[in-house]
Amino acid sequence: MKVHHPLNLVPFGKKEAEDELGRLFGWQRFQHKHHESRFTRFYEDYWLPRKFGFHKRRAHFSSLIMTGQMTREAALERIAQPEMDEHFLKQEFEYVAHKLDLTVDELQAIFEGPNKTYRDYKNKRWMIGFGANAMRWLGLEKRYFR
Repeated sequence: MKVHHPLNLVPFGKKEAEDELGRLFGWQRFQHKHHESRFTRFYEDYWLPRKFGFHKRRAHFSSLIMTGQMTREAALERIAQPEMDEHFLKQEFEYVAHKLDLTVDELQAIFEGPNKTYRDYKNKRWMIGFGANAMRWLGLEKRYFR
């Protein structure tokens, strides 16, 4: 039996919600999702795409396209342009280094170092796989973990 969360049945328009927040409370939009946090903005717009080649904007824009809140053309146009200019990103790199109690050179060395995953460290991933397989066998789990 598939259970639906009640909020999945409520239509939600991001732009309309943001417009109402602005009208009622003077709230101002952020340039991009998660830009309310300097660290998250840096991580999503600098670290992930430049170190790992992963662009979170693709997934975010895709969901907006699927719900009719953005056109594919508008998404492609936005994706083609960086969210922030290089000078700003350099300042953010310095800010994050300082917040992490690192020098800019130390953070740069980490950035330029080899990419790591959980497989590079001791973990209990096998236990998660074993539990998930057991639950799937019992019919209690439908997802597959990679």
